[in-house]
Amino acid sequence: MGLSSRHPGGVNVSSHYVFQARIRQPHLLRDSARLVLHNATIASVTDAGTLSRTGRGQTTSNEIHLVAPEDRLETPRLLLEPILPAHAPMLYEGLRDERLYQFIPQDPPAAPQALEDRYQFLSARRSPDGREAWLNWAVRERSSGDYAGTLEATVYDNATAIIAYTVFVPHQRRGFAAEACGRLLQHLFEDYRMNMVAAEIDTRNAASIALVESLGFKRAGLHKDADHFKGSTSDEYRYEIKERVWAEKRPPT
Repeated sequence: MGLSSRHPGGVNVSSHYVFQARIRQPHLLRDSARLVLHNATIASVTDAGTLSRTGRGQTTSNEIHLVAPEDRLETPRLLLEPILPAHAPMLYEGLRDERLYQFIPQDPPAAPQALEDRYQFLSARRSPDGREAWLNWAVRERSSGDYAGTLEATVYDNATAIIAYTVFVPHQRRGFAAEACGRLLQHLFEDYRMNMVAAEIDTRNAASIALVESLGFKRAGLHKDADHFKGSTSDEYRYEIKERVWAEKRPPT
């Protein structure tokens, strides 16, 4: 645990997999550098069952529409529950594991209350200006009822989205990340009618790179010196998958 070895291809691979992609939504309520929350007007949650569009990529309102934001998504082994403040005590211990933060500029939540406050803010499901959908799920294993991680999508008003995911260490190497992200892609492409979905991943995070490539994502760019944290500089790959690629890759229904 915590030991690392140099991959022949130059990727620093830890002795465990770190299934974690960079999170773009506000991580902490005090993160005023990214978002001034005290003056923000949080948009109300709507129960809109369909996305109001004149076509793929064209919205009819400045405020992004939400598609059944409180509905649970399901896979054969997992339940994806829209995150609420009540999830905080159930997710806190899993999120406390320092190993999850090796490749992202964040730290574990300091206390259950801090996590509850964040989830309370995110439960609006929209950014304060209403132009982005901030969607978050708690990933729960059906058979045991245990929480296995979290899932996130930020949906923009130009028919693109970016995803992030965390798989708690005891639940890694079981295919949960691929299963959950596959269901999320279906939701984004079919229900939100996205043209493209992206993920931004530290170049050292071999597990997450392998995951998105298995889902059909293609490397679209490299951001050198994307960030500096935990004593080192982070370079990031940007991966993208287009709707037509996903449609060809998805299993027949």
